[in-house]
Amino acid sequence: DKEMVLRRQQETGRRHGMRQSRVYGIWHGMKQRCLNPNAEEYKWYGARGITICDAWLHSFEAFYADMGDPPSDDHSIERNDTNGHYELSNCRWATQLEQMNNTRVNVVIEHNGEKKTLAQWARTLGIPRATMYYRHRQGWSASEIIQGKA
Repeated sequence: DKEMVLRRQQETGRRHGMRQSRVYGIWHGMKQRCLNPNAEEYKWYGARGITICDAWLHSFEAFYADMGDPPSDDHSIERNDTNGHYELSNCRWATQLEQMNNTRVNVVIEHNGEKKTLAQWARTLGIPRATMYYRHRQGWSASEIIQGKA
């Protein structure tokens, strides 16, 4: 079934004339990550059960109608829920920095009602990231990580 989907994808590229476009490359890459066990990133997507909605799986045109072009060359497809699937309700265009703030391995700290990743707090406060991560690994509270120990 996966081979048939990948073969159909190649035929689709000939129909819409966008095979050389960046957005088509993003769609193609999404399918490779989820369907092709030989793809380098498959272990983080298809092997974890991340799938693509039927409409996008079988039609670049449907994907393009839903997502349109990325706003800039700095944007690529982002899943809002990193454990969720590729579908309109879970996808948007995002920059690499935005995507880095939405990974499964991020540590999110809430301080004074504001939630940020440790990396974001470090940038905001001008504290080295390594210091912030050290404090977190030592089991410091959120306020101690942000403000230091008294």
